[in-house]
Amino acid sequence: MKYYIDFDGVILDTEKLIFENWHKEEDRSEEAKIRYLQRISWSKIIENSMVINNSLNILRTFSKEDTCILTKVHSATNEGASKILFLRREGIDLPVVLVPYPLKKTDLVDAKNNILVDDALFNLDAWVSGGGIPLYFNKDNSDIDSWGIENTKYQKIKTLSNIKNYKR
Repeated sequence: MKYYIDFDGVILDTEKLIFENWHKEEDRSEEAKIRYLQRISWSKIIENSMVINNSLNILRTFSKEDTCILTKVHSATNEGASKILFLRREGIDLPVVLVPYPLKKTDLVDAKNNILVDDALFNLDAWVSGGGIPLYFNKDNSDIDSWGIENTKYQKIKTLSNIKNYKR
C-alpha cells in the first residue's frame, strides 16, 4: 500500500492566496482561470501560505518508499517547481508527482489499493473509481470540501499523522 498526499489544502493553505485576486478578474471563464493560475507567482503564494496542522513535521517522518506527494499543477516550471523547491528546502525528500491540468491523479499513478489524502471530493471520487482508498481531509475539520461540496461518504482525518493508522 502506498500513501499519496495532496499539496494544496492538505500540506499548505494556498487556496486563499491563490484566488485572492482571481475574483477581481473580468474574464471568469475556465480558460482565463487556467491562464491566471499559470501566471501568478507561485513562489510568493507558497512563501506566504500557512502550514496546515503541523504537516511539514509529520511529512518528515514518512518514508519515501511508501509515501508520495501527488499534486495538480497548471505550470510545471512555475507552480510545480515552486512546490518541489519548497518541500526540499523544508527537508522533505518524498517523491513528488506533478499532475498537469487537465489530467486526473489516477492518470499518473495507480490508485488500486493505495490511499489518497485529499481535500477535494472530485479527486477522491476518481480515486475510488480507480480502486483506491480515499481519506478526506479538511484543514478546519469541516465536512465541506474546498469546492463547497459536502462530504457524506468518505472517512475524514484531522491530521496527516492519522493516515498511517488507517485500517481497511
